[in-house]
Amino acid sequence: MLALYHLLSGNKQLLKLEPIKNLLDEIDLNKIPKASCAVLVGTYLDPTRGQPKDELGGGEIRTLWGEMAFQLAGVKGYRLVDEADSRGSAPGGRTLDSLFEMVGPCVIIIDELVAYIRNIGRSRGLLGGTFDSNMTFI
Repeated sequence: MLALYHLLSGNKQLLKLEPIKNLLDEIDLNKIPKASCAVLVGTYLDPTRGQPKDELGGGEIRTLWGEMAFQLAGVKGYRLVDEADSRGSAPGGRTLDSLFEMVGPCVIIIDELVAYIRNIGRSRGLLGGTFDSNMTFI
């Protein structure tokens, strides 16, 4: 996951690395494709607390899907899922389709997901949603 993240970082220095040049040659590309990237780390995000974002005018992001949308497309992306985020209810496929169409190619890296879900357990009323809503999102 870390290698993929760095590959998508836009660092042109990576093109000087022999393994990267070989990979691009093998798949018949002359440059690293562009993609937006969201990184969700379950041991960093807290399902009991919101993540304040100045860009949201004092608002906060509460769920995995809210954080993902914000990382991929900023406030505009978050606005697509803001109601689902505020209710702790997983967004529907059409909403996610709209987000991904807005963003274009993207990669979502999720690490320590089990730790995040374990923190939710069977609790109700957490800002990060329920176990069921998170499983639906996944």
